Amino acid sequence: MPLAVIVTRDVADRFRGFLASVMLEVAPTVYVSPRMSKGVRERTWKVLADWHDAEPRGSVVLIWRDNNETGGVGLAHLGDRRPRRARRVGGRGEKSIADLPHACESSPACPVKNCGQIALTRWQKRQKFRAAT
Repeated sequence: MPLAVIVTRDVADRFRGFLASVMLEVAPTVYVSPRMSKGVRERTWKVLADWHDAEPRGSVVLIWRDNNETGGVGLAHLGDRRPRRARRVGGRGEKSIADLPHACESSPACPVKNCGQIALTRWQKRQKFRAAT
């Protein structure tokens, strides 16, 4: 049962109340669970994703230990940030977080289908708006 961390920004109060009921709030909007199973993590993320679809305000980031991902870290996003994935940089195995397209159907890092697609679509709309102005 790996560690899971959720960080929220500018979300509705119900997100904070729900997360405080399933995880420990170690700092404002930062929630940690030292032993959250994959099933509980996926169900928690589904609740957050459904709520965010109904009220798309702010952003939520889920970070968990995943030995199948680069750097051993799984990432999932909801909201106004472009989805990110860890990738190897350089020949010595250094790791960094880089902006990359995110295809939820093919990525094991995303516990909820289409969450990255939704965030990427919003990012693309914002980029088009910025280019037009």
